[in-house]
Amino acid sequence: MNPQVDIIRGSVSRSLTNEASMPIRVCIEDYSELPNGLYAEMTATGSYGVHVPEGTTYNEVCEAVCAKLSDQFSGGLMGLNGMNRTNKVTVSMKLEVVACEFKGGLVRMDEAVASGDHVLKYTQCLNRTTTGKCCTTM
Repeated sequence: MNPQVDIIRGSVSRSLTNEASMPIRVCIEDYSELPNGLYAEMTATGSYGVHVPEGTTYNEVCEAVCAKLSDQFSGGLMGLNGMNRTNKVTVSMKLEVVACEFKGGLVRMDEAVASGDHVLKYTQCLNRTTTGKCCTTM
């Protein structure tokens, strides 16, 4: 007796979204010290330091931190992308800023940033797509 095998072709996508926050320290520097513009770096404590020239907006700071976070997460996710026996697996992540707080209050994102400790609130959406075929024996 030969079992019947159904081959299903297509893709399955799953998303996981969560909200997180992290401390960031903003340091306003003399522009001559920043020939390549503002930059973000991870500190030894796991928070981020952002070095910016005077007049930089909160939007620009948050974009720099999200870009740095995305680079870090993408490096870790690359190991999840690939193939298994019958399927191609693709994993991606998207970060979006929800709010930025300074001294306990929300900031206006289009205003110039102040030096000091801030809290960045963001959402991260992790997407996993599996494409290929799956066999079921009936």
